[in-house]
Amino acid sequence: MKCSKCLLNNRESARYCKKCGSELKLHCPACGYACKSDSLFCDECGYGLRKQKATASADYSQPKSYTPKFLADKILNIRSNIEGERKVVTVLFADIANYTAISEKLDPEEVHQMMDGCFRILTNEIHKYEGTINQFTGDGIMALFGAPIARENHAQRACYAALSVRRAMEDYGKQIMADYGLEFKMRFGLNSGPVIVGSIGDDLRMDYTAVGDTTNLAKRMESIATPGSVILAENTFRLVKSFFMIKKGQSDSEIKKNIKEKVTTLNKEFSPPILSAIQQLLSLEIDNDSWQNLEPVQRRKYIFDALNSLLIRLSEEKPLIIVVDDLQWIDRTSVDFLSNFKDLS
Repeated sequence: MKCSKCLLNNRESARYCKKCGSELKLHCPACGYACKSDSLFCDECGYGLRKQKATASADYSQPKSYTPKFLADKILNIRSNIEGERKVVTVLFADIANYTAISEKLDPEEVHQMMDGCFRILTNEIHKYEGTINQFTGDGIMALFGAPIARENHAQRACYAALSVRRAMEDYGKQIMADYGLEFKMRFGLNSGPVIVGSIGDDLRMDYTAVGDTTNLAKRMESIATPGSVILAENTFRLVKSFFMIKKGQSDSEIKKNIKEKVTTLNKEFSPPILSAIQQLLSLEIDNDSWQNLEPVQRRKYIFDALNSLLIRLSEEKPLIIVVDDLQWIDRTSVDFLSNFKDLS
């Protein structure tokens, strides 16, 4: 058992640190409360502490190992009815802010222990609101609300889950600070939109196809969120604005004005379709009526041209380094753009 003051590893049943004499505390992985070292259960939330230590970590590559039975039974009972269906869902991304810097300061075993506690909180809170975790990354998760279990209030459930995780992480972050002297916070991004549910296996692994920017925009929201914050895309905001107190950012009109000013500053010859392409990339309402009449292939060309022109123009002003992160979420169109851009450069 590690002493939170001098960080010495003591024997498992020790009550006091043999180096500094401090009383040893056993932190509850569910709520973060500091319990007596000989506690069998957390006297704050009732969590079984010794049972947890004896239980092996869940295999996060196998959905069946971390999905509670009540939720697994529901999914398996309805899977034949929903495979191939189009569903409107809310996608939640969550990851640890400054994860790389944190992991560099700890041993691999400590990182594993820290992330195991984090993932346990994530799974408990997300499953509480009947969300399903579609993928684990090294430092976060992607979860769906509204599929495979259909819920009309999927956006509300996703918001409640994000806020619930954030509250639990505040206590867990205090534990990490006490144990390792490191700040531990998560950030969240949400977006709502259509997906097509694919096959669902006996192991609960679900394939799905995102329609449009449903997944990408949720990931984008997460990437711009500050540590400890939850950012909603416009689609989710419209669905939940009556249920939560939400601090709204810039209006669409203000964002469009800023885009036009910046684009015009870079290149005064930018055409209306190029501006429309940028507006679509940012999921804004498009001002140009003729844009809606274009074929998908034409829209894609204008989007590629807009990004190419902006990046090349920026590189003429100062050295430009493009870093592509989180490639595990990349879609086919983004791969095609990067290939196209590489050929230009």
